Formats: sequence, structure tokens, C-alpha cells
Amino acid sequence: MLGCRGTVELANPAVSIPPKERTIGVSSPAQLFGVRLRELRLANGKSQVEVAQEFGASRSTIAQMELGNRKVQAEELGRLAKIYGCSPTSLLVIPETRKDREEDELLDDLGQSMPEFSMDPSAFKGLREAVLLSRELTLLEKALGLEGYSAGPPSHGFGAPCTRWEGAHQGYVAAQEERWRMNLGDSPVRDVDDTLAMMRVRATQASLPEGISSLYLQAPETGTLVVVNESLSMEERRFQYVHGYAHALFDHGHRWLACRTDARHSLSELRATAFAGRFLLPETGLRRYLHSLGKDTLGRASGATQSLFSEPDGPSADEPPIRVDGRGRKGATPIGACDLTQIACYYGVSPVLTCHSLRNLRYMSDDEVAALTSKDARGTVERTKKVLDLRTFKQVPKRDAFRSRLLALAVEAVHRGVIDALKFERCAELVGLKPEEQEVLLEGIAS
Repeated sequence: MLGCRGTVELANPAVSIPPKERTIGVSSPAQLFGVRLRELRLANGKSQVEVAQEFGASRSTIAQMELGNRKVQAEELGRLAKIYGCSPTSLLVIPETRKDREEDELLDDLGQSMPEFSMDPSAFKGLREAVLLSRELTLLEKALGLEGYSAGPPSHGFGAPCTRWEGAHQGYVAAQEERWRMNLGDSPVRDVDDTLAMMRVRATQASLPEGISSLYLQAPETGTLVVVNESLSMEERRFQYVHGYAHALFDHGHRWLACRTDARHSLSELRATAFAGRFLLPETGLRRYLHSLGKDTLGRASGATQSLFSEPDGPSADEPPIRVDGRGRKGATPIGACDLTQIACYYGVSPVLTCHSLRNLRYMSDDEVAALTSKDARGTVERTKKVLDLRTFKQVPKRDAFRSRLLALAVEAVHRGVIDALKFERCAELVGLKPEEQEVLLEGIAS
């Protein structure tokens, strides 16, 4: 409370501070008050030096107030109000901005539509953090003018699928087109989150309610955001990242979509599943890798007998096609656990997904898939991976590409003078960067 010689205790419940965070990277009431001071200073077109002169203190004193590191005395509150042309009480009220309302509407819509979040508050907290990060990244991208240099996800012209076959076909075609567009060829996608970041898609993980594999969100204030359940394995998370990207391509008219394990038979989910499988395991790449393992693919896909027609003319015009018999060919041995393990590790996917992809390309039979996806076979695959010392893709880093991109763009924004050191500090704190780590990123940038 305010007293003649007291201190403005911003943690006091009598002070009117909204319960939710209203500023990116700011959590305490003191920091919120500091942001309010800075906003008022900028609105009045004053520098910290000018305010310090009117206030009768050093510039560092004003800076510490704006950082929330210095308590403000009651009499100082009145002097600040006079400088900024407002009442002392208005200094303590943090107004809600339009961006905040848009963010709240998105989160409120999710919370009301998905009762799972009401039963798991910690999951909603993680989702809120992802939305806050995405909103901050969107603001930085706009401030840096990235719309003119980096295109987001394209819009594929497919209509809604009417059958499962049509949905799968659309997913396969779009996956191949996206690989061409991204210049990925037939190689494995080593870091899915990094690849999607170049498409300005935010891919991150958080604790989500049981039964929800991932969430796809699309809004002007957040951009395209894919949040996968952190409880999934590395291979499953990679798959869900691409699955969410498929929704960005096909279902861009939706503000958000929840990918539930009990809704995987819906046509939109099936299409996204087909896209993810073919994007991570390209057909030509699979064939080439099988060749490298000494496996024949021609006979597996089209049968052991080939018929070649040579367009004969003259006396030979009526000759029948040349018959090519592949019986006894090399590489006709079945695909085993060792082969399966190498393919799965090379492309960074699960052995089960690898099996079904090979089956769809007719490189494996239904019986072979059943044998290699049984419980016993899965144990064999894990032991084989250990014996061969095969490495899966990078272990989960401290920060994913989403957060690393936010930091990198914040550094660029400081370098261009788009944001100041205070704003950079808030971005860094939101990501969890320590002060000494912040100094490393800002090394070499002139103040």
C-alpha cells in the first residue's frame, strides 16, 4: 500500500496487477511495473537520461526501475507520475493490449474445447509458454521484415479427401512436392525442427494431456506452431512434427487442430499421416538404401518376371516381347531385423513405420511385416541397434530450433537497432538464457 514514507510493495495484493503475464518474458509484479515505466517513457518520447535529469537521479537508477530491480518509494511514484503526465494510481495498472487479448482468445478457445487441459493444468502451462514464445518470435520476424525473404508453408490446392485412398494419395503427392520444394532430394531429414524453422514453422515439445500426440495452431499473432507431446520417443516426435506441418499445408483454414490417438482414422488425420511417412521415408531413397544393403527391389515390387518390348520392325514386327526371368537373382533374400534396423536409424524413424513403408512399396509382404513388428522382433531390433552401435539422430538438446531461432533473431534485431538490450534480455530470459550466456551472444555488437 502507499504511505507517506513507505515503499511501493508491488507484491501487495492491494495493488491492481492482472493475474496473467501481460509481457513476454516478464513474470514478477516488479518487472511488470518496470515495463509500465518504460512504456510511458517511450510514449512521452523521453530517453532515460532525460527522465533521470527531471527525476533528479542517475540514468542507472531509471534503468534499474525499468528492469524491476529497484523498489520505488511512494514519493518517487508521485514524481514519476508528474514526469509522465499521469496519476500515481495509473502507474500501477498494466493495461491489456490487443495482442494479449488475441493470445488469450486462442488459449481460452483451446481450454474450453479440450476438457483434458482442465484436468491437467501443468499441460496448459506448457502450452501457454509455447504460445508466448511463438508470439514473440512472430513479432521479431515482422520487425526484421522476414516476410520479404522467407516464405511460410505453401497452400496445396487439394480439396478435402472423400475416401481413405484419396487422402493417402494426396499425402504422398504433397510429401514428394515438399521435398522437391525444400531441395531435400531423397536424403534423410536430419533435424526436422531445423528444417521446419526455415519454413517459419515453430516446432517444439511440451507436456500435453494423455491421448494427445500433438497440437497444430495457426494464428496471425503466433504464426504456425506445432507442439508435440514430450512424452513421445525421439522418432515419434519427429513424425509428429512433420504430421503437424502437413496440417499447415492442408488445413490452414483451421485455427487449431488436436491430433488425438483415438481420431487417427479421420480423413484429415490419415492424409497427414501419409504425408509424414512419405516425407520422412522417400520412395526413391528407400530403394537406393536397399540396393546398398545388397537387396533386389525390382523383383519385389513388380514380380520375378519382366516383359521387355523393343519396338521391332520389318520381319521382326510380330515377334513377342522379350521375357526376363528373375528367378535365382541375387539379393532376393527377405529383409531381416538387421536390414530394418539400419534403415530406421538412417532415416530417423521407428522400425514399425519402416516396415509399413516397405510393405506399401511391395518390398515386404504382410507376413514379413507381422513377423518383424511382433514383440519379440522389436526386442531383436533394439539389441541389433546396440550391437551395430547405430546412432539415432541428435539427442534432445537443451533448446530446440524454435527457441534457438528466437535467440538468433533477437541478436540480429539488436544488431540492427530494432530492439534494445532490455528487450533482448526479456527474450533471453523467456528462453531460459543465463546472463553470462546473453553476454556471449551479444559479443561483437556495438552498443
